[in-house]
Amino acid sequence: MTSPIFDLHCDLLLFLSGSADRTFLDPRSRASLPLLREGGVVFQTLALFAEDENKGVLDGKKQLEAFKRLMKDYPQDITKISRDNFEQNEGLRFALAVENASILVDEKESLEKGLERLTEIEKEAPIIYVSLTWNKENRFGGGALTEVGLKPDGKEMLRILYEKNMALDLSHASDKLARDSLEFLSKKGWELPIIASHSNARAIQDVPRNLPKDLILEIIKRKGLIGLNFVRFFIDEASFEKIADHLEYIFDAKGEDSICFGADFFFDEDLPQDRRSLHKEWYFQRFENASCYPRVLTLFKSKLKLSNQQIEKIAYLNIRRFLIEKIFNFALKG
Repeated sequence: MTSPIFDLHCDLLLFLSGSADRTFLDPRSRASLPLLREGGVVFQTLALFAEDENKGVLDGKKQLEAFKRLMKDYPQDITKISRDNFEQNEGLRFALAVENASILVDEKESLEKGLERLTEIEKEAPIIYVSLTWNKENRFGGGALTEVGLKPDGKEMLRILYEKNMALDLSHASDKLARDSLEFLSKKGWELPIIASHSNARAIQDVPRNLPKDLILEIIKRKGLIGLNFVRFFIDEASFEKIADHLEYIFDAKGEDSICFGADFFFDEDLPQDRRSLHKEWYFQRFENASCYPRVLTLFKSKLKLSNQQIEKIAYLNIRRFLIEKIFNFALKG
């Protein structure tokens, strides 16, 4: 089944920044130009990612330079998303995201320096969302594999996101960080957009990076987004079809208007050796790159008997609505 595809998360910039011989045509990225086209992708959020808080600023600079080269080298094929091109369901548009606020500021710099870097990144393309952490702890709070909550610098970063109207991404937050952040925002009365850009349901696959039910419900209540993650470990070790159970669970939580794609495609060899060896295969065959979206939609339609409108919401309408209403703040036509 074919449809325009909007996707919330991939690590193409990490791949492109890895070495000078890598290009946007290289299928090893799992999100090359030919693969994105084959999958029908018309909007892709590109993450600026840092694993290590001690060299995050340098990693962020390298990936931002890779983005600048990408836009320069493929002007006929890609553009930045804007208010003016939302109605297009052809071509390929990009936006940026910050996956770990450690790319903005190291552990000892002033937050003013981080704000300066965020503003510089924003000049290159819209920044849709920011994650305070990755899997570990940093100056802002606890990552997904910790039990640490929100720190004072994290509160200050939430203020910055509120003032800039950038969404907060909970996909790499600890449960405590996520709950602390939501409580802090509610106390302040700040209606910050909330998403989980690439997470599934913990009730279906019990791993820390997937969302517990209370956070799923909170994101839905706040009219946010939950991006389905295609990484094997977050779905089920045995079968990709289990992703339909994650979708059904979120639908049953009244998340029909929040569910979307956040496939999380990356090049396995960009992982540190200790993490690379955790899993023999990071993706399922036939669902290992950006060409697979039509097959995923066909699976959803056949297994869950979804309507065409429900399929379109997952494929692109929910992200499109969120960007227009929550990020760019203008009314849909019609």
